[in-house]
Amino acid sequence: MVGTPYRIVIGLEVHVQLLTRTKLFCGCSTQFGLPPNSATCPVCTGLPGTLPVLNRRAFELALRAALALNGEIARFTKWDRKNYYYPDLPKNYQISQYDLPFSKDGWLEIDTTAGPKRIGIIRAHLEEDAGKMLHDEKGGGRDSLVDLNRTGTPLLEIVSRPEISSPDEAKAYLEEVRLLLREIGVSDCEMQEGSLRCDANINLQWQRRRHAHCRGQKPQQYPRRRPGPGVRSGPPLSKVPGGRQETRRGAQGDARLGRGPRHDAGATAQGGGSRLSLLP
Repeated sequence: MVGTPYRIVIGLEVHVQLLTRTKLFCGCSTQFGLPPNSATCPVCTGLPGTLPVLNRRAFELALRAALALNGEIARFTKWDRKNYYYPDLPKNYQISQYDLPFSKDGWLEIDTTAGPKRIGIIRAHLEEDAGKMLHDEKGGGRDSLVDLNRTGTPLLEIVSRPEISSPDEAKAYLEEVRLLLREIGVSDCEMQEGSLRCDANINLQWQRRRHAHCRGQKPQQYPRRRPGPGVRSGPPLSKVPGGRQETRRGAQGDARLGRGPRHDAGATAQGGGSRLSLLP
């Protein structure tokens, strides 16, 4: 951010719905606009005794996207359960990938005003989507409605490194991701249908100003603090009991006092024949 004392650091988490006809672990349809709760089954609603089966097409599309993002494909990957309670998550956990994603260490190049810039990608992993909640937009405090049609939809989560330094770069990154995934047929990236979503992590850092010095030029000299009007000038001090050695320079009373016991107003410190008086 030019002209401000702040430095902006942005990292983006992009969720992309894959172009599959069925969900990630069951055969329910992923078609948009179906009647509420009409595309559900015992698997995606998490009923007891059901077992998930991976959608092969979803994994192939995810691999295609990872290669296009210059990611490193893992030789071994696994699934994890992210446990949390929310009304639109009937299983009370989400099947995702945590410590062993199938892709990591990728990058994507974007165009900036300063020229091309490469944004690192920490990971790209598969996970299932949660449902959808419809709240009372009139503010009347009525009941919220739950639609589980989207539960279990295959998602590809792309996590960038915190290397984006401006809103313009964030916009360019999202536009490049959308263009790339549409061109290779991984997703339609229709934001109005929820096929492309983004979580932004933004950090503002205070930039300390540094003084630049030319060669042969002395650093800026700051005036030394003079003792207040309540400190008398006297003969040089030797030592204050319990403190460090103290020195006094010049007749104007330019003093450097060591760290010794605290002296209140009106107190007198003596040691080795020296004397320091603080006026009230």
